[in-house]
Amino acid sequence: NQKDISGRIITIEYDPNRNAYICLIHYGDGEKRYILHP
Repeated sequence: NQKDISGRIITIEYDPNRNAYICLIHYGDGEKRYILHP
C-alpha cells in the first residue's frame, strides 16, 4: 500500500477489459504500479 508516498503518473492507458482508464504510477521509493485513473 502506497498511501502516503508521493508518486508521478508515467502513462495513462485505456483498458478495454475494465472499460476504464488506468495509469502507471512511479512512486518516490522506486516502485511502479498500475491504478485506476482517478
